[in-house]
Amino acid sequence: MKQFLKYFIFFLIYSLFFASCKDNIKQSTEKIDDIRFDTIPLIYAKGFEINIFENITKLTIKKPWQKAENLNFSYYLIKNNDTIPEQFKNQAFIKTPVNRIICFSTTHLAFIDVLKKNHTIVGLAGTKYVYNKEIREQITQNNIQDVGYDQNINYELILSLEPDVVFLYGIEADISSRLQKFRDLGIQTILVPEYLEDNALAKTEWIKFFALFLDKYDEAEQIFNQIEEQYIALKKLTDTISKKPKILVNVPYQGIWYLPGGNSYLAKMINDAGGNYIWKENTENESFAISIEEIFARASDADILINPGIYSKISEINILDSRLQKFKPLITKQIYNNNKRVNLNGGNDFWEYGVLTPHLILKDLINIFHQNIFFKDSLFFYKKLE
Repeated sequence: MKQFLKYFIFFLIYSLFFASCKDNIKQSTEKIDDIRFDTIPLIYAKGFEINIFENITKLTIKKPWQKAENLNFSYYLIKNNDTIPEQFKNQAFIKTPVNRIICFSTTHLAFIDVLKKNHTIVGLAGTKYVYNKEIREQITQNNIQDVGYDQNINYELILSLEPDVVFLYGIEADISSRLQKFRDLGIQTILVPEYLEDNALAKTEWIKFFALFLDKYDEAEQIFNQIEEQYIALKKLTDTISKKPKILVNVPYQGIWYLPGGNSYLAKMINDAGGNYIWKENTENESFAISIEEIFARASDADILINPGIYSKISEINILDSRLQKFKPLITKQIYNNNKRVNLNGGNDFWEYGVLTPHLILKDLINIFHQNIFFKDSLFFYKKLE
């Protein structure tokens, strides 16, 4: 009886909310594929596309989750005071700038923060993992609510927050059921798979995507251009380096070693920083798993190990497998982790601010791989394990 009552109350809330929203959010019943849009070119990003027709912006997500080939999602944006053209009269629109946002990834926060729109964030999945000081203060003041995640999403809370948009992401196809749930509730939900980009600057270029919802596109272009310029300048420092250290990534987990694909953004950053990634010939852009025995056979003489997961001390890594004590990086203490900026709950700024600042990550890697050759600045995201 209690279970039935709970669902009845939720259904009642949903019905009342949807009744109030149905006039603002309409499902498309009209074919508009034959309308010719102009494309705004992107430099690096492959995961989304921007098209313009008169006062309409069409945003298309071209790969919403891993292995989702040939599957697109499109969203239509129009400024708040603009008139919707006749041929779009039955299409669902998002009015911009949006004023109430819910994010399901901390990577979204960096884009919104740099565009000076933190006040638009009203909900967030996993608030305790936020690193950004200003956003943390808003959480403390209850201006930003934790909406839950995975199987614990608080849909009633989300409804009460009345978001203009929800920025969602998913790793596998099962995210489609969650997406449908939001749609059934009449909530405009945007899939943001920037993590699938295989280039660091491509990830950063998603600032233009967020900027369109906030009417900040010109500012986003300027910010991106400055970051790109700094990244390219740093990369040029290593172009003439002939001696490149052998780089190994990660540590074993339950006897399996997960490595970034040779075509991943991290593998490319290692190369840009003048490092020799040991599995650079791999053609994957996603992570792959190999046995720890293969690591021992091929990578025990690596010069430097980076990104050893949750570990902050060499002694902690030694415990994982006694054979690791014979690894060159552990003997020479050349192990660096990207956890210099971590809050008390484990929220890591590398996965938040880092998506927007690949030039700072690249500078760290150059400093680690070629110590004191180019500059003597302290590391920003990384620290050396002792």
